[in-house]
Amino acid sequence: MPNLFIARHGNYHQEDGSLNTYGAEQIDYLGCRIKESGQAGCFYILTAGSPMSQNSAERLADLLGDAYVETDPMLREYTSGRIPLNAIIGRVDEAVHMADNVVVVTHKAVSSALPPFYVRSKYGLVIPHPELRRGHAIFVRPDGTTEFMGRA
Repeated sequence: MPNLFIARHGNYHQEDGSLNTYGAEQIDYLGCRIKESGQAGCFYILTAGSPMSQNSAERLADLLGDAYVETDPMLREYTSGRIPLNAIIGRVDEAVHMADNVVVVTHKAVSSALPPFYVRSKYGLVIPHPELRRGHAIFVRPDGTTEFMGRA
């Protein structure tokens, strides 16, 4: 199993959804934390199609080096209704066969619901239900243990 990073996009301009200066700094910091975690090899980045998620994913790809970015509409913002977590996990499972590391860049609802659902589904472990702030991530190691990544 590769390493999995589930991240929430950085802060953004309300007018057009692009990352603002602070959002870019958040993602730069996150990229450095991912590199510092010692993860090597290629990265497959799945991202929502919104400008803030796309900008975050592309910035991470630049920072991480050997990275491929793909947009997935299932990673969109969910303000109501059911999040298709099983389908998202299926998409992550496809990505793990293509890279050493998988990064999911998405919005609040998915970035908060996916880590505990994924860890329970794959490893049978229960982890706290995090509500990730913008620019933060949960690192899921191949053994199912997790680590918070982001500025305190």
